[in-house]
Amino acid sequence: MHLFRVAVGPKDGLGHITRVNSLAKILKLKNYKIVIEKNYSNFFKTTETNKPINLYPYKKNYTSELDDAKLFIKLIKDKKNTVVIIDNYKLGYVWEKYVSKFCKKIICIDDFINKKHYADIYINYSPLYIGEKKNIIKKLKKYNKKSCSFLLGPQYALFDRSFKKMNFFKKSKIKNITFYNGGSGNVLIYKKIIKNLIKLNKEYNINIIVGPYAPNYKNVLKQFGKHKNISIIYKKNNILDVVNNSRILVCSAGIITYESAFLKIPTLLIRMNENQNLNTDSFEKLGHYFHLNKTDLQNTNKVCQLILLIIKNNKMITDLMSKSEINLKKINTSYFASLN
Repeated sequence: MHLFRVAVGPKDGLGHITRVNSLAKILKLKNYKIVIEKNYSNFFKTTETNKPINLYPYKKNYTSELDDAKLFIKLIKDKKNTVVIIDNYKLGYVWEKYVSKFCKKIICIDDFINKKHYADIYINYSPLYIGEKKNIIKKLKKYNKKSCSFLLGPQYALFDRSFKKMNFFKKSKIKNITFYNGGSGNVLIYKKIIKNLIKLNKEYNINIIVGPYAPNYKNVLKQFGKHKNISIIYKKNNILDVVNNSRILVCSAGIITYESAFLKIPTLLIRMNENQNLNTDSFEKLGHYFHLNKTDLQNTNKVCQLILLIIKNNKMITDLMSKSEINLKKINTSYFASLN
């Protein structure tokens, strides 16, 4: 039995649950449950298979790691054979050490170096770990259980790889520009850019993907709902079919960074928060050459010109992405498979 403890909701978006769903597919799990705090916005339908379990009753909320752990262990029926996978920024050493007494093994998925853990297996697929990074790995070992195994680098990246990459001839006929700001981000941060693009180039259609936990779907409809060249996508379980049919993707630098790299979609990445902390070298190792800070979006005209330049030089950029140091198609699954 595998139990996943995952963060999802208005503050956490969809990144964590995307990762664990990917891991479940890699491991070909049949007997597993995903545990979340609450089904915010009723995003998970009652008819879905493997519908997440709500850990907290309607009127109760998270208070501490220890209290969360005590609630969670009530779901563990078989201590000897249950593997717990945690992907949640709120939870760490205290939670893992307590839960470890009631399960076979703990696997932690994380993005930070300085966070303390008590896991048997630690997964962090940042490109920061490419090559010899002795100082970083030494720090990781200091903050983790002594016997912990480390799976580091993009070969362990967790994302949906079910879509096939398009050849450029087919992609060159596509005339879609897609905007996305994560599962809970305000997509109207791109409002001025979208309006300016409509004026500059009416040849292209624009997709606006509104995350299921985004606060302003009605405002997006009000701003762009009547425009014939704009499609608004909302509460879609899998957005990669939209991404795959895009000439360029403009998005926050979250999980989709790896997905668009895998699909070889030219992408303009925006660092929206401190968690999206990859540097220029790391982005380029994934095949991404265009990334801005959130404040750069204020330069509307320059951002629009950059988007149009990326479209104009689409083939050259796609070729560059194909020559990136990391071929995400060859993700190493052998170690994951041994966990069953």
